[in-house]
Amino acid sequence: MKRIFYILFSVFILAKVSFAGGPQWRVWNTSNSNIPTNSIWSIYIDANNVKWIGTSQGLVKFNDINFVIYDILNSPMKGNIVFSIAEDKLNNLWLTAFKQGGEGALMKFDKVNNWSYFNTQNSPIENGNQRCLAIDSGNTVWSKLFFLNKYNGTNWVKYDTSNSPMNGTSWDIFIDSKNNKWITIEGGGIFRLQDTTWTIFNRQNSGMVSNFTVKSKEDSHGNIWTTSYGGGLNKYNLDSNKWNGWTPQNSNLPTSHLWGLHIDKNDVKWIGGFYSNINGLVAFNDTTFTIYPFTVTNFYEDIRDIKEDKYGNLWLSTTGGLMQFNKTEIVGIENNNTIVNNFQLHQNYPNPFNPATTISYSIKKSSFIELKIFDVNGKLIKIIESGFKPAGNYDVSFDSNGLPSGIYFYTLIAENNFSETKKMILVK
Repeated sequence: MKRIFYILFSVFILAKVSFAGGPQWRVWNTSNSNIPTNSIWSIYIDANNVKWIGTSQGLVKFNDINFVIYDILNSPMKGNIVFSIAEDKLNNLWLTAFKQGGEGALMKFDKVNNWSYFNTQNSPIENGNQRCLAIDSGNTVWSKLFFLNKYNGTNWVKYDTSNSPMNGTSWDIFIDSKNNKWITIEGGGIFRLQDTTWTIFNRQNSGMVSNFTVKSKEDSHGNIWTTSYGGGLNKYNLDSNKWNGWTPQNSNLPTSHLWGLHIDKNDVKWIGGFYSNINGLVAFNDTTFTIYPFTVTNFYEDIRDIKEDKYGNLWLSTTGGLMQFNKTEIVGIENNNTIVNNFQLHQNYPNPFNPATTISYSIKKSSFIELKIFDVNGKLIKIIESGFKPAGNYDVSFDSNGLPSGIYFYTLIAENNFSETKKMILVK
């Protein structure tokens, strides 16, 4: 790829790079888990520390032990590529269910059983396929691929070339602490929407180092940071209303091709790159770039998204699987005695089955539970267990009398928003 050299301003900060020793890594991929694909696009971590993972083959729920998969075959999802995930104030997940070569949808999911969707059938969304979304402080949902859509739960507003300067496809919508919307554009810089006022920042009118912007985040001082492809790292200084940038030409930033971005509570910027340009994760404290190399053998992958859990572990979506990182020691279920896996749903046996099968589950803590059966369209077939259960192991027989052959799903629901689903196959 042709390298483009930019005119550099003397106000740019020259930074040095150092290599950290002994980083801690874990990776889940198709070779060591039942995650459906190594192509991971997005991550959202909810208040219960459950990881919701957007992949190229559906939405995946991960509680640090089990992966539960929702896709077009076992749920009402309209597309399998999940580029973006967010949660509203009512604890509903919103996700972009993109369908390659067809019509996907903007999906809403209550994390248990209830789904709804928005595409050309019931909204102004073009073709249903969206790539990025965010939810503002008023619980309004914003989404975009080509055009920006706004949904307040009742009404839609669509921003296109007739009522805004919007143009080009986007990878990210970020909403800052003042409720401003920052929308990255492939080849077009970044748009800021303040109430009804639009501002365009690009390489031609500011100190940005590239027009191909990817991800944006806000630091504790209200400054906006943006990764870019073919440029480097951008910073919008709130006080001076100016942009600064770091590139491999004016600093020791290891690559100009940046993607994932996270800013932690100490204002450290965690940055991921495209392809094999870094072979690790980069940390920037405004002075020094520190590289934490992958300890996974021959792991040269994109880092598309970065999120932080309640223990301070970083979770990375990559093209080589799901990764977990902590620069000192990974903290989680196995080394924190206060976390207990109280509920577990087991695979039915036999599977496939005809006409009956046994479903087993274990509970380590007395709880009200429900065990439900659904068809492939998400329709409730039967509730086979419902009530308060003491701790123990349980076996429940399910008879398929009256049901046609096909794929079915059984879901165990318990307290503290626990829900786990598994697939079973009826063959007659």
